[in-house]
Amino acid sequence: GLGAVRAMLGLEGDELGCFRSPCGMAIDSSRLFVADALNCRIQVFSKLTLQPLGIVRLHEDCEVTGFSAPSGLCCAEAEGRTTLIVVEYNLDRILKLHLGTGTSVTATSAQELAPHTLYGPFGASFSLGRVVVADSCNHRCLVLTLNGQVLFEFGSRGFGPGQFESPECVAAFHDGYIAVSDKDNHRIQVFNENGQFHHFIPKDWTASYFDPLKPGSLLGPMGMCVDRHDRLFVADCGSDRVQIFSREGDFLWCSPTKPDSAAGFWFQSPTAMAADDQGLVYVASDHCVQVF
Repeated sequence: GLGAVRAMLGLEGDELGCFRSPCGMAIDSSRLFVADALNCRIQVFSKLTLQPLGIVRLHEDCEVTGFSAPSGLCCAEAEGRTTLIVVEYNLDRILKLHLGTGTSVTATSAQELAPHTLYGPFGASFSLGRVVVADSCNHRCLVLTLNGQVLFEFGSRGFGPGQFESPECVAAFHDGYIAVSDKDNHRIQVFNENGQFHHFIPKDWTASYFDPLKPGSLLGPMGMCVDRHDRLFVADCGSDRVQIFSREGDFLWCSPTKPDSAAGFWFQSPTAMAADDQGLVYVASDHCVQVF
């Protein structure tokens, strides 16, 4: 399972450290980034202390001047710099930011990737040095280089293998295989690094039978993360729970669906997840982030 709650970040509000609909998270070696969607900002927290470091600022030389309802985040570190990918659903836009390391919250550059290509994109993930974007309203995923070149796309609208009904978020396994939350088909799909369908999660998913209350069934899944053991954690938004699966699609665990004094936690419409190398798991739901 998730283990014990270590900390809870934020309440509903617009003060620093509070949230209104956190929709995406990303982690580098020292910081947690949270897409605070309805406050139109990205908040930054210290991983060590879990204290807020501030809000991502754009350097005055950047052509982009601000954020509008950021929904998805992912990041990668190299040579002392963090590359932060920001997805903005309502602007049909994905941005690449460069930030310094440590406690810096200022982006020295901002570049729009693949302009005029996306329609309602929501989530993104790094996989094998590429950016995979859930282009939700186009019912497909795009795979981009870090310079914004479209390498290929996969998926179309439907409910067959490899088809989507509003793909929302993306997570990458350690070998480059890609999990996509197929939200309105109530399932996760796993693809290889070339965008070829591999299997469903749960692995016994069928279109003909659906019990949303059964452990292992999904109802409007959104954010996901992969831990160091290649287990997939799913923010199952419609059922108010987090579920864990093996990468092969076997059901492993789900959280309680109502306040549980024994567990000490529960979730309301969880939307985003993140996991770090130390084994901590972060869950965004109900205008806060819980750390396990």
